[in-house]
Amino acid sequence: GDGNQMPGVVPGDVIIVLQLLPHTLLECSGHDLFMPYTLTLVEALCGLSMVIKHLDG
Repeated sequence: GDGNQMPGVVPGDVIIVLQLLPHTLLECSGHDLFMPYTLTLVEALCGLSMVIKHLDG
């Protein structure tokens, strides 16, 4: 946009560079976020209930 322009100053783009840090439970692959979990055969066949800790805590 055209916000906060000042006389004599050329407006330009703001460039933000982010660096991802490793997480203990979550993995990032491209635009996807994964939580690796190994299911037992009983869990896969009968279902399971588990609490997932997400980024908000």
